[in-house]
Order: sequence, then C-alpha cells, then structure tokens
Amino acid sequence: MDIGSKLWGFQGVRSEYRAAGMFYFTAVMYAITFSMMTLLVPLYALHLGFDFKTMGAIVSAQAIFQLGLRLFGGVLSDRFGERPILWVSFLSPLVGAIVFAYSASIWTLVGAQVFIGISRAVYWNASQSYASRMSEGNAGGILGRFLGYGSAGLIIGSLLAGAVAASVSFKAAFLVTGVLCAAGLLVSLAMPGLPRKGALRTLKQIIEPLPGLLTSRMLLLGMLLAFMSSMSSALLGSTFPALLKEEFGYDETAIGIYRALYSSALLIMGFAFAGMLKRYGQKAIFALCIFGMAAFTMLTPLSGSFVVPLGIVTFILGAAFGISRIFYPVIAAENSVPAQRGMAMSVVGLGWALGMLVVPVVFGTIADLIGLSESTYVAGVVFLVVALGTPLFYRWVGGARKAPEEVASGGD
Repeated sequence: MDIGSKLWGFQGVRSEYRAAGMFYFTAVMYAITFSMMTLLVPLYALHLGFDFKTMGAIVSAQAIFQLGLRLFGGVLSDRFGERPILWVSFLSPLVGAIVFAYSASIWTLVGAQVFIGISRAVYWNASQSYASRMSEGNAGGILGRFLGYGSAGLIIGSLLAGAVAASVSFKAAFLVTGVLCAAGLLVSLAMPGLPRKGALRTLKQIIEPLPGLLTSRMLLLGMLLAFMSSMSSALLGSTFPALLKEEFGYDETAIGIYRALYSSALLIMGFAFAGMLKRYGQKAIFALCIFGMAAFTMLTPLSGSFVVPLGIVTFILGAAFGISRIFYPVIAAENSVPAQRGMAMSVVGLGWALGMLVVPVVFGTIADLIGLSESTYVAGVVFLVVALGTPLFYRWVGGARKAPEEVASGGD
C-alpha cells in the first residue's frame, strides 16, 4: 500500500484517477507559488533599492546549481520514482519564501534563491516524467493538460502576488506563498506511485545511456528550444517587471494583471497544443513559437505606454512561450524510452537551466548599460536569429534521427 492510501484511505479508488487528480492539484499549487516568487523577487529587489544588475544577480541565483542538479534529479527520478523529488520541490520554496519574508540582506536573499533553485532544478523533470508515464503514447496531450492546469495556477499566482504585495506588504505575500507550498507538499505526500515497466535498478544502468542521450540530435534540438523558452521566462521574471515599473510607472497590482494575461495564454496553449502539433508539424511549430517570442518581446516596450495594446502583446507573447514550454518536454518524451524518461527530461532541461542562470544577469547588465527598453530589443534580436535558423536545425537533425531504443543503447 502506498503512502497516499495510508494517509487518505484511497484504496478503493483506481490508482490512475488518484494519480491524475492529485498530480494536477500539485501542478496548480506549484505554479501558483512559482508565479508568486518570480513576480515578487525582482519587485522586492527594486523595492529595497538594488540596481538592475544586482536584481538580475538575485534572480539568477536560483539557477546556480541547476545545471548539475538537472541530471542528478533525473537519475534519482529514474532510480527511486518521481514522488520523493516532488516532495523536495515543495519543501525548498517553502523555506525560501519564509526567508524572503523576514530578510532584506542581499546575501541572505541570494542564499534563499539558491535554495529555491533546488526545487526548480528537479521539479520539472520529475513532474514531466510522471505526467508522460500516466498515459504512454499520449505525451503531447498529457503534457499539454499539465501545462494548462499549471497555467491556471500561474494566473492565480500573478494576481495574488501583485494584490497582496500592493495592498498589504511583500512580507505578507511571501508568507502566503509559503502556506501554498505547504499545501502542495501535503498532497504530493499522498500521491500514488506509478508502475515502472523496465525500471533500471542500479546507478550504473541509469547513467550508462547518458552519452547516447547527450549526443542525440533531437534531444540537442530540444535543449536549444528549452534555452529559448527559459530565456523568455527569465526575462518575464527580471527585466519585464522592472520595465513596467521603472519606465512606465505600473504598480505591483497592474504588473500582476499583465502577468496573468500572459499566463492565460499559456492555459489556452496547454489544451490546444496537441491539435496544433498534429496539424502543423514539429518544424512549423518550432519556428512559430520562436518567431512569436522575437516579435512580441520587441513590441513590449513599444506598447508599454498603452494599456490595451500592452495587454494584447503580453497575451500573444505568453502564447508563443506556452508552445515552446510544452514542446521541448514532448521532444524528450518522444525520443526516449520510459525507463530513461527522467534522464531524457534532464538532458533537455539543461537548456532551461542555462537560460535561467545567464539571462537575468546578462540582460540586467545590458539594462544598466543601455536601458531597459534597449535590452528588450536585444533579446528580441536573439530570438529572431534562432527562429531564422529553423530550416538549418531540422536539416541537421533529419539526417541523424534515431529511434528511442537506439538512443537508449547509445547506438549510432
């Protein structure tokens, strides 16, 4: 009997229904707390009087250990299952939120962000692996719904964080975040385990396929897409709120509303993605999402003085990001065997971790040097260059496609 049955008496309920219901609840809770922290941290740093570069350093601190922990988390997921990783994923931001509530020291805030980064390094791999194994062969649909429910949480988190910070205090907002982390932790403790057909038993068995995964061209393409997706998310959590607050004078509540618009587009894309992928194909979807992030990133400062146009731009930017956010774990799921799903998610997720590490610092520094709007234009150009390279990327991948079983064995 699993821990969920012991705690809540669900022995008579079919395991897959328990898994889905409780998993989607934890997805919503994690998304709410993630959204709250990504909005509150840069605004709190500005509230304390730090410059853009220091703000970027605080935001980036959560990614310091992500590159190494991404692979380590994948190893643990494949060896012990995803649930213990999910428990850590809620405990870490719970502690971090409490530290933020009671500290204004830069080094304490950096330390709290580093601790929160443990969660962000391992949560996505474990949650995406768990989701993809709930219904093998339907990764696009399951992961789309996962992002859809999570996006509902992002909307709630953005509105809640902005409203509490503006009407009460940053301290209260961080404490609310901690309470919601605790709720997610309790439900994750009760989640049932999923059967692991062909599970690998030893550490050697788990890491043996790593060279094949790291040299799979499809997974490398997924890693690139993960980096671009992470870049958009990192900008949203650093220069975007700074731009709206410092250059256009929006308060925390208004910024939260725009963040909610962004997340509402993710919600729609979460449920529409599988149909879009089937209709248009991978290559078109890859180009579409990155072109979208390029165009609407550059339009953000141009529309900043106009309330409604900024809302439209923010919504479409969220849609483009949402496509990329679902697509790269789908690439990992479709190019790996179930027993190595966590490791494949980890390999592709290295791109996300790298983006979270470098983007806030780099673009915070650029903002200090040439301005917030100008740094946003630079980011748009980076997206555009990658989007224009789509035909070359798919030509490179097309000549070396491997079946998941070949990737698993490291075969050529």
